[in-house]
Amino acid sequence: MSPEDILNCSDADMARFAGAATPEQIQSLFSSIWEKVRPLYAGQPKSIEASQGLSLAQAALSLASHTGDQRLLLEAWHMMGRSLGANEEFEKAIPFYEQVISGLELMGDLHQAARLRLALIGVLLNADRYSQAFDVARMAERLFKDSHDQMGLGRLYNNVANIYHRTDDHARAYEYYLKAYEIFETLEDPHAIALSSFNLGNALADIDQFERSDEMYARSIKLSQELGLTDLSTQANYNRAYLYYLRGRYSAALESFSRLRQKFEQAGSWRHHALCDLDEAEIYLQLNLSEDATALALRAAETFQKLGFRYEQAKATAFYGVALMQLHRFTDALQVFRSAQEIFELENNRYWIGLLDLYRAEVHLSLDRYWEAQALAAEAKTTFEQLSIPSKRIFSLVLLGRVAMALNDLDAAERYAFEISAIIRDLKIPLVLFPYHVLCGEIAERMRKREEACAHYEAAAQELELHQARLHHDDLRVTFFKGRHKAYDALVRLSLDAGDQTEALASAYAWCERARARGLIELLSHYAPPSRGQVEQSLLAKINRLREELNTYYARSQPESRPIPSSAEFGSGIRLVTTGVDCNPGFVASRASEPLDSDRILHNRR
Repeated sequence: MSPEDILNCSDADMARFAGAATPEQIQSLFSSIWEKVRPLYAGQPKSIEASQGLSLAQAALSLASHTGDQRLLLEAWHMMGRSLGANEEFEKAIPFYEQVISGLELMGDLHQAARLRLALIGVLLNADRYSQAFDVARMAERLFKDSHDQMGLGRLYNNVANIYHRTDDHARAYEYYLKAYEIFETLEDPHAIALSSFNLGNALADIDQFERSDEMYARSIKLSQELGLTDLSTQANYNRAYLYYLRGRYSAALESFSRLRQKFEQAGSWRHHALCDLDEAEIYLQLNLSEDATALALRAAETFQKLGFRYEQAKATAFYGVALMQLHRFTDALQVFRSAQEIFELENNRYWIGLLDLYRAEVHLSLDRYWEAQALAAEAKTTFEQLSIPSKRIFSLVLLGRVAMALNDLDAAERYAFEISAIIRDLKIPLVLFPYHVLCGEIAERMRKREEACAHYEAAAQELELHQARLHHDDLRVTFFKGRHKAYDALVRLSLDAGDQTEALASAYAWCERARARGLIELLSHYAPPSRGQVEQSLLAKINRLREELNTYYARSQPESRPIPSSAEFGSGIRLVTTGVDCNPGFVASRASEPLDSDRILHNRR
């Protein structure tokens, strides 16, 4: 009987075959089913192959139940866990893996039980059960070290890193992705190298190493195509599209997401379909295309809610709230932000909790609710101090200063400005200098310190012009700052208030022309074709890299791509961070290397 035949068997047919077939015939059939199920892994885009694998696993479970053979039953449970994970049904996969592990331990096969824990970590991660995943990993680490199993240890580093990656601890994730990659290189396992290259590409992108990230994605795509890993190739191309976004190449990113969305829709992978929506919404928010961002973020949030992915649902909900803010629908934005924050509280994601406090404070300030804004901004400041994120701490202080100005408390506003100056004196963070100088200029102007106000406004204008990124070979550009005209408006106003009327008009006119020139440059960067002069290619490549790095700093000032420290410990004083390899399929004669349980988790992502 073939795997195709078993799909058409009734329960009675299964019982007759179980009674008539020899153990060798049944084992041969199970081996054939494993050939279909083995390439599947938790976190991959849902596909036709994954659905077929689940049907075969269900048939194998029915057959094993009729044989009464405990080892065949363990194999069938393993198939069920594996195929359910590949079908994005992670909660359903967990009990099957737990049954297999318990059964193997009762049979004394501790080594294979350790390998199955790797797969269990993968589905626990995707089901957002982080603490349970760490518990399972602790036991697996001890077993692999005791048995000197380098392959198992490399796979464990990969799986545990997925957890840290999920919680945005990107520095540690990179460190252990690299350790796992080096182990697989030493073992010369092309399958594991392909998946580890993919994960290392993710980690490198998260720490802004874009060229190296692109190299790792390229290697993963090449190896996956050689090995026939179609799903991995698709995922690597998907992540490469997000890399375009991080590098500021928005048109290329949007085109790639559009193509990939169609593939995911055809395959029925609604999770990855929604991830495309989420990533496009992120880009549209950067471009201030609020209506488009609203539609995509809302659709993504609804899909993630149906699928049960809380982190992605909360992130999409937060993006929806930001879009509502841009549309000045402040009351609706407050409700949406609170809903997102409640989900992040369940996730214990302190960074997003603090960020949403900051967003809510901004909304309250827009509605002239000063005391609510002050309380939330102070809470956000405390959170970012504890998380050691100076840029967001500064944004919290700027907002507190603006609230103090609204309350006519100039002394408090000066204290907040002084606190910011102390931070930027120790840490060079150019992206926060614009709002800082605008705040200081407003304080000085309110205190009738005209020269000081002019100096700060001029510094703000210079900061804005200095960091005006033009995206090479791209039709789109990002709007980096809210209220960018404020510095120019203030400089024109202060110029007109000067004593010498002739000099005042000349100065005001100069600032108007300077503001217009900046606006014209932005407009031309939308439409002007890139120059094709005779330029040394190495110099041009260096210029492009510098532009992309600058775009990255702006993108990193956005919430969705900012890492947060992880407080979770794994092992005996060791913080493990890498991506996940699954275990060997188990119990059949031919045991090939198994894939990593991995995909780009957002921003993280992003």
